[in-house]
Amino acid sequence: MLYEESGEITEDEIKEAIADCEIIERYLQDKPYPSFPLFGQTKQKRPPHIVCAPIEVEKVLVIITVYEPDSSQWIDYRRRK
Repeated sequence: MLYEESGEITEDEIKEAIADCEIIERYLQDKPYPSFPLFGQTKQKRPPHIVCAPIEVEKVLVIITVYEPDSSQWIDYRRRK
């Protein structure tokens, strides 16, 4: 499934993608907190990657970055080629 890039990823699209997402990698050595890239899709099937760090003590999810994955570098936007 190829997706055509659509420019800026909106806050609503981030919320849509996080609502039903999966962890695609784990960076447990990251400091100050372990981080996790998430794959989710928006209602329009846009596949952003959302790198975040959960801070369990504070019950907070810190979003580090959000980006549009390059389909030439990912298999189904979930695994690196």
